[in-house]
Amino acid sequence: MMWGGRIKWKYEDVWIAPAPAKVRIFTCLLLHNKLLTHEVMATRHFTCDLHCVMCGDGNLETSQHLFFSCKYANHVWDQIQVLLGVRMNVGGDSVEERWDNSLRNRPTNINKATWTSRLMSGLWFIWRQRNEQVFCNKKTASKTVG
Repeated sequence: MMWGGRIKWKYEDVWIAPAPAKVRIFTCLLLHNKLLTHEVMATRHFTCDLHCVMCGDGNLETSQHLFFSCKYANHVWDQIQVLLGVRMNVGGDSVEERWDNSLRNRPTNINKATWTSRLMSGLWFIWRQRNEQVFCNKKTASKTVG
């Protein structure tokens, strides 16, 4: 770094994607498991209900669950796939694996920055809906999903 070199950051795609700064910061927090899900809050000794408010199935609210395993998240990703007319390959055992797999398996007709922006938009949408339910007690369509 001192001689003008450049460090390649694994998630550099987040910063070059056409998205608002708050969405890019949110995505970085998510990819580094620093997003304040109920699981992370419990490790920091906050007192809160640890269950996912989106699906109501009694699952622990982890990033993996909230954004990929939850019934509500699956419904959101299904709708995004229909809108985009593509199949999103986001399989994996962790948020990081799903992110990497999605970028690696993106449709060839969509450039990486655009694809990254679309992924971040889906994640951001789920997070906003979750926060509205947690902090504003607004019920989402999650209760009708599944």
